[in-house]
Amino acid sequence: MKFNRLFSTILLQLISIAIFGNGNTVSHYDEAPLIDHLVSINKEWNKQKDVPTDLLTIPMKFNTDDERIQLHLKLVESILNKRSSDHLTVQQFVNRKKNLKSLMSYWQEGQFPINTRHSHRQPYFIDNFGTACAVGHLLLTNGEEDLANHISNVQNYAYIHEMNYPELNEWANENGFTEDELAWIQPGYDAGNYCYSTFSLNIPAYSDINQPLSQQEIEVMMTLPDESMMIVGGSFLHYDANTGTQTASIFGYDGSSYVSFGDAIQGRVYDIEYYDGKIYAAGDFVLSGTNTYNIAYWDGSDWVGIQTGNMTGIIRDIATYKCQLYVGGDFTMVNGSPIANLAIWDGTDWSTTPQNCDEQSAAQALQVNASVNTFEIYYDKLAIGGAFSQANDTPVEGLIFLNDLTVELLPTHGSMTSVDHLEVYETALLISADSLCAYRWNKWYYPSDTLRQWQLWYLRDGSTLQIPQIGRTNGIFYKPIPDQMLYYTNNYINHLVFSTDNQVLGMHGYEGGVSYANPNYNFSVDGTVSASTRFNDVTYYGGNFNIVTMASNPSSRNDCDGGFSAHKTFSLQRIILLPVELAEFTVKSVDNKTALLQWTSQTEKNSLHYEIQSKVDDGDFMRVNTVSAAGESQEEIDYTYEDDISKINGNYVYYRLKMVDKDGSFEYSDVRSLKLRTIKPDIAVSPNPAQNTVALDLQLALDETVMVNIYNLQGQQINSYTWAYTNTNSQKQIDVSHLLSGVYILEVVSSQGRTTKKLDIIK
Repeated sequence: MKFNRLFSTILLQLISIAIFGNGNTVSHYDEAPLIDHLVSINKEWNKQKDVPTDLLTIPMKFNTDDERIQLHLKLVESILNKRSSDHLTVQQFVNRKKNLKSLMSYWQEGQFPINTRHSHRQPYFIDNFGTACAVGHLLLTNGEEDLANHISNVQNYAYIHEMNYPELNEWANENGFTEDELAWIQPGYDAGNYCYSTFSLNIPAYSDINQPLSQQEIEVMMTLPDESMMIVGGSFLHYDANTGTQTASIFGYDGSSYVSFGDAIQGRVYDIEYYDGKIYAAGDFVLSGTNTYNIAYWDGSDWVGIQTGNMTGIIRDIATYKCQLYVGGDFTMVNGSPIANLAIWDGTDWSTTPQNCDEQSAAQALQVNASVNTFEIYYDKLAIGGAFSQANDTPVEGLIFLNDLTVELLPTHGSMTSVDHLEVYETALLISADSLCAYRWNKWYYPSDTLRQWQLWYLRDGSTLQIPQIGRTNGIFYKPIPDQMLYYTNNYINHLVFSTDNQVLGMHGYEGGVSYANPNYNFSVDGTVSASTRFNDVTYYGGNFNIVTMASNPSSRNDCDGGFSAHKTFSLQRIILLPVELAEFTVKSVDNKTALLQWTSQTEKNSLHYEIQSKVDDGDFMRVNTVSAAGESQEEIDYTYEDDISKINGNYVYYRLKMVDKDGSFEYSDVRSLKLRTIKPDIAVSPNPAQNTVALDLQLALDETVMVNIYNLQGQQINSYTWAYTNTNSQKQIDVSHLLSGVYILEVVSSQGRTTKKLDIIK
């Protein structure tokens, strides 16, 4: 409603424009003529010839960059709807109107890509969270997922005019758009929350410490932005007699050697963050020989404290947001000032008032009445979770969002008393509180609720995420797969679970790389897993345990069973052996009648066979056939299989390989999709022109239920009918006596495609 009022205000106050498109680049918070804001979003505004001359010189400024992107898309959609369509065929006209309706739904929802990789405004076809740009959205809603994903993989940051895809031009033509119009729709996205600086860090000399952890536990693990080192923090002490080096509470690892950061930190490190070119450590500690508590940064040779005096509490989590460092815990004092639970560090001073990278300040301080336990960046917002029940004197339930400089107070819903952990899972924010729940675009999901494939971008194999019935956890998060503790799909790690008697000991979610486990093994630790990080293509886990055990069930297996001396850390590669390592897996069509599957194994160990599985659209994967495997091989082996798809009824067919070991264990390959080229059915309409009744005659290859829709020339749907088509019921009578004289579009939609005819009504 607020946005609609804003748009109405603009239209009411438009004045004549003297110079259109001066090309000035302005930030969203600058007060400037609206045209300057629009050109800042997309310079294609300067090329448009049919923008009303009274548009748009009214001075404007916006609360967020997304708000002006929303206005850009609304204005583009409105103007495109008014352009002449005389040059379009009936089919192009109908397709264009439907896509413009889809564009309207897109900007109304207001979820746009987030720029996480560039310090300047840049297009993102599909961002890291799976959110598509406006053009990508139109492709996806038209079933062009393969094309959208291909553009994202190859030219994700390109402007439309920089792309060279005949398929995109073909799609644009079929749907009544020009390349210039698609380029006008496509905005660029600002750098947002992300603070960009050249990575430079002085690190201490490397040590030959083989195992620095002699006692206690690990709390946090993180990888530096340049991926040169993994940093581990917790509560431990180690003395290396070979080098005379003592390490306390924090150390680094470069993939082969451990790095000592000295023993100045006495106590426990709860979190580590890279901010403004420095490593920051926070927790419950004191710097040896000083009056500095709980937070410090490494200056290249020693730790420097930024908070003196007892905080009468501890720091539990820290996060970088809008070029500031946010600090949360249960403290009541910061540097001698009465600041409780939440504090902000800008590199020089402490504050309770948020500020952004442009040094703008919020209208008021941000205060909560109890402990802050966790931070997470979610869709360009800082999610803050804890045990608080009030934020800025307003009742809440342990979770608020900071959106740039605006505090968003979520409505209470009676399900949480304290938020312990937050984690972004694809497009959802998972919350560990009294139970596990999820938040996605203003909607809550509770235990037993299901997030389906279309809601979580990366679940392309058709799987779903069901929120499990579990309580508080040591870390997050969970991807339930029957009888499996580690989940592998495509090339994404989708979350680790350690459990004993259904009690979750530790969970963590992250993206990238491949891990493997199977239901035939018992996999356990003798303590708690609290942290993990991805470093040098290896996933490391840490916590409070000494032994990792993996034993086959029911029979033993020499290369996997037994205990492993883990000493608070381990990597999966130490204990898991893959039966098959694939180098390639492709699927292509042969004359639209046969799917040719080709795959190459790089190595095989104890492999039995490959089970080929397929599904159509939203169906389940089913067994197609089995191909014998080599068993043992250290060389590449090529496999092929041909599958008959001539009678498949659908838009896409999906394939995956189930790679089965001789002891029954297995893993799945990536999922490959194949678009089925279907012949669009023709339909006979008589009489035409019609007056009261019209007969439809349709011929389809398969019996199915089809839809019959009638539209006016404005693209508005007038009527919709279902038709249970069979060979003996291939004709249908439609009553059109209620239609006024004029021209209409009659559309028939089946699994084989969509076809339209012009229908004249004369009364």
